[in-house]
Amino acid sequence: MAETGLSGLTALLLADLAPAAVSVPLIAADCDAVDLLHRLRGLGYAGRVIVRCPPLPAPDLVERELSRHAAGLAINLVAGD
Repeated sequence: MAETGLSGLTALLLADLAPAAVSVPLIAADCDAVDLLHRLRGLGYAGRVIVRCPPLPAPDLVERELSRHAAGLAINLVAGD
């Protein structure tokens, strides 16, 4: 498993790893899931995106909003402590 931030997410990295799925935080220190979704789309990624988040009062609303930015990428919101 490779771990990188927004600046380390490159076309070369995606080509080398060829992941079927990527896992991203809903909110991180330097970016959020929307930033990462736009970056992944721009790099031509077509796999599944797992968005990790704390328990939320309305996760379906968050998942819908993320799906709007995903432009066809499969999104799964996964809540954990």
